[in-house]
Amino acid sequence: MRSSAVLNAWAIPGDTIETESGARWASKKLVNASWLAAAGAVMLSGMIQATTGFGFALVSVPLLLLIYDPHQAVTLSIMLSLCSLLMQYYPCRGSAVKPVVQWLFLGSLLGTPFGFAAILRLDPRGLKMMVSMAVALLGALLLARQRGGAPPRFARDTGASLSYLCLAAGALSGFLLSSASLPGPPVVLLLDSLALPKVHLRATCIAYFALVYPTTLALRAMSGLLQVQGMTQAVSLVPMVVIGNRIGNLLFARIDEGVFRRVVLALVVACGLHGFLSAAVP
Repeated sequence: MRSSAVLNAWAIPGDTIETESGARWASKKLVNASWLAAAGAVMLSGMIQATTGFGFALVSVPLLLLIYDPHQAVTLSIMLSLCSLLMQYYPCRGSAVKPVVQWLFLGSLLGTPFGFAAILRLDPRGLKMMVSMAVALLGALLLARQRGGAPPRFARDTGASLSYLCLAAGALSGFLLSSASLPGPPVVLLLDSLALPKVHLRATCIAYFALVYPTTLALRAMSGLLQVQGMTQAVSLVPMVVIGNRIGNLLFARIDEGVFRRVVLALVVACGLHGFLSAAVP
C-alpha cells in the first residue's frame, strides 16, 4: 500500500495508478519518456536546420506524430522551428542576401491568398500529392546535375531578372505554404541555382523563413489551432533547440561546399517524398 501512495503522490492529474491489486496505471515515467522522445526529435531537427537553414519540420513532424496528435505535432514544429530560426538569425544576419530575402517575402505575401483559394476549390490531398511529387522530381534532377558537375543555370543572373526570379519563387513558396504546408522547396531550389556560397545560402534561408513562419503561426491562431498546452510544451523543449543548434553550427563549419549542396538537395527530395506520402496515406 505504501508503494501505491508513493505512485499516487507523483502522478499528474488524470493519471490512473496501478496498485498491488492489479489496476492499470500511467506513471509519470511514461510522460517523461514521451517528453524525452520529443526532445530527441527536436534536437535532431534543430541540428538539421542549423546546418542547412531549413528542414526542421521535415524531421520533426514525422517523429512528433508518433507522440502527439497531428495538430499538436505541427504546432510544436512551427513554434520550435521559429525559435531555432530566431536564434540563428542574429549571428548570421550579415551573410543574408537582403534584396533576395525582400523579394522572396514580397512574393510569398502575393502567393499565400492563391493557396487558400486553391484549397477551397481543389482537393487538398490531391494538390499536395501532385506538388510534392513535382518537388521531389525537380530536387532529384538538380541533385543529379550537381553530382555531374553541371553549372547552376541562374548563377549569373543579376538585377531585374534576379528580382523576378525571387518574386516568382516567393509567390510559389507562399502558395505552397497555405495550400500544402511546403514553403521551403521553391526557395531552396532557387538559392541553390544561384550558386550562392553555403554561408549566404543558409543565412538567406534563415532570414526568409524567420519572416514567413510568424505568418504561419498567425494563420493557425486565427484558425483556433494554438492552445496553451502546446505553447507550454514548446517552451519546455526550447533547451533542446539550443543544443541542436550548437551541434548544427559545428557541423556547418566543417562541411564543404559540395557536400553541403548535396545535403540540401537531398533534403528537398525528402521533403517532396514526405509531403506525397503524408497526403497519400491518411
